Order: sequence, then structure tokens, then C-alpha cells
Amino acid sequence: MPVRRERAEPQNEAGNARLTPRWPQRWPRWSTPASEERLQIRVGPADKALLERAAAASHLNVSALVVQAAASRAEEVLAERSSIRLSGEAAIAFTKALEQPAQVNDRLAAAMRRERKFSWLD
Repeated sequence: MPVRRERAEPQNEAGNARLTPRWPQRWPRWSTPASEERLQIRVGPADKALLERAAAASHLNVSALVVQAAASRAEEVLAERSSIRLSGEAAIAFTKALEQPAQVNDRLAAAMRRERKFSWLD
């Protein structure tokens, strides 16, 4: 049966065990030791090689690089969806519609008088 040898802990000059941090002192928001959720993706060999080269050039592991890039792109996509882009003509028409006083018809007035079946949570 093979003999298992325990690795000696590094020691300082006084002979006391030196504590070395297990994790870096400062973690980026996309790569914390508390990350518990898991994503699994499949990539082709060429994409994997590209990601590995980019990760090495960035001094990151592949997972951190992918999460950083995906989170950045997700923020861009969501930022685009929160704004409305109009042509010049459409912007003028939109502004005119907003400036006109609202016209309440009988159906809308009746709907506003009805008791709501839900309440807004503030």
C-alpha cells in the first residue's frame, strides 16, 4: 500500500505556520468564491482554443473570461431595450401626441370607476 505524505505548511522565520490566503483578496463581481450558480455551454474546438488564448492573454481563466464578456454584453442588450429610438418624423409625432390633452371616452371613464381586483405594491 502506498504511503501518503502530508504536505508541510509553509512557515515563517519564527517557525509558525504561515497562513496563505486560499482566494485572492479582491474578486471581480463576476468571479466570487460565493458564486453558486452553474452554466454549461458547448463550444467547438476552434472557439474553445480562441477562448483559451484570450483568457491567457487577459490573465483570467476561461470561465471568468466568458462570464465577464457575457455579463458585459447582457448589460448592453438590456440598455438598448430601455430606450426608444425614433426617426425625426416619428419623434415629432410622438411629442405632439404627448402634448395633446387626453380625451376620455365613456368606456375608459367607466373602467376607471370600477373597483380594481388587484393593488399596486409600492
